[in-house]
Amino acid sequence: MLCRYDQEEGGGVDETHEPFVGDDALFEKRAAEMQKKLTRRDGSMMTLAQSKRASELQRDITAWEENRLFRSGVVSLREVRLAFAHRLCAT
Repeated sequence: MLCRYDQEEGGGVDETHEPFVGDDALFEKRAAEMQKKLTRRDGSMMTLAQSKRASELQRDITAWEENRLFRSGVVSLREVRLAFAHRLCAT
């Protein structure tokens, strides 16, 4: 942020200075992961909208399958107690 103030006041700016700090290897890795997510099984590419729709469809299918398992009685739903009572032990 201070570099920008130096530029506005006529200060010298190093040409090799990159204002966006980040690891180029990390950016390349993330770009490769994104390309992998957007690649279909047959090798063709999806758009982001198609990828979002595919994710929503998969989520709906999973919810339907879980519902069928619960309704059939094959799987029972257990409630998880998130609040734990703290017991003080006096010794």
